[in-house]
Amino acid sequence: MKFLELRLIAHGPFTDMVIDLSGGNEGLHIIYGPNEAGKSSALRGLHNLLYGIPERSKDDFLHPYSKMRVGAAIQSSKGDVLKFVRRKGRSNTLRLEDDKTVIEESLLNRFLRGVDADLFVTMFGIDHADLVRGGKEIIGGGGSMGQLIFAAGSGTSNLRGVQEQLKSEADDLFKPLAKKPKINEAIGKINKNRKELRDAQLPGRQWVSHDQALRQALEKRSALCIVWNVSKRRFLLSPNAKS
Repeated sequence: MKFLELRLIAHGPFTDMVIDLSGGNEGLHIIYGPNEAGKSSALRGLHNLLYGIPERSKDDFLHPYSKMRVGAAIQSSKGDVLKFVRRKGRSNTLRLEDDKTVIEESLLNRFLRGVDADLFVTMFGIDHADLVRGGKEIIGGGGSMGQLIFAAGSGTSNLRGVQEQLKSEADDLFKPLAKKPKINEAIGKINKNRKELRDAQLPGRQWVSHDQALRQALEKRSALCIVWNVSKRRFLLSPNAKS
């Protein structure tokens, strides 16, 4: 089923608002607006159009219950078009576009093809609150709304299977206190190399001490002369010896 037109005749903040949805080959339209522009009211109006306006509707703040109306033009996959109006009431609420001729719900149901109110809300009528709830369900490990949102965004229908696969891959990479996973092994090698580097390095003060000792040894060596002792037939180190 494709929407060709949505008419917010008297619903929420709208009066005789017509949204043309007939253009485009794929039937995808983006409706945007600032906060309080009426996007949520329009979404509720779409739901009320298909499944009836609730007895205690919160969208009567501009129009009284008796005047509330939502209309549309829809097209089936076979090309059949239905133009109708939904009024608020307990019976005979579905009418043709003249708002006088009552029609049966079964006529609209042929276009809906078994999509009931709950399925519509879950699959096609997700508002901001539902998106937030679905995001929390994904983080918490699933849930019907979380799975649907994940599937819609990724093209993957099995959220639980994807989560288990990701967990398995993550366990292959890292586990607290484990040694074999790749990240744990890499961390172990890094820590070992850091220890070897620390052991190979000299602290600044210790390096200065070694440098001073070397300089003193070099100075002492420069003050020594090597003398050949004839009687002992060997070289002797003699400080302050004259050449």
